[in-house]
Amino acid sequence: MITRPVVGLPRAIRRVRERGFRAIRRIQKHKQQLELAAHRSALASVPRYYFHLYNDMDVQDLEGIELPDLPAARAAAIEQARGMIGEMAKTEARIVLSHHIDIEDEDQRVLDTVIFRDIIRIDG
Repeated sequence: MITRPVVGLPRAIRRVRERGFRAIRRIQKHKQQLELAAHRSALASVPRYYFHLYNDMDVQDLEGIELPDLPAARAAAIEQARGMIGEMAKTEARIVLSHHIDIEDEDQRVLDTVIFRDIIRIDG
């Protein structure tokens, strides 16, 4: 039995392979564009939170900071409040547990309040 060589087959395989590679590259490029658009959208939608301090003197936060969500804003407020409590205890030898920080959004709605008495434990 005599077999005939298949003429043009390697060339046809190369063409199919090249088309496949081009299709894969187009898909990868499209995927990168979608990821970039999603990243830009996420950056554009990062909310700004304002931290207003109510203690012996009320201090309004006019700048605010961008944080990913309300739990991150609450964590930032707790960290600020604990720092103030420590500084007040060190410099004035007192802590006022009724002081608080209101967390507001860009529409000036109070989303949460961090009351100093709720974030520390006093043993004794």
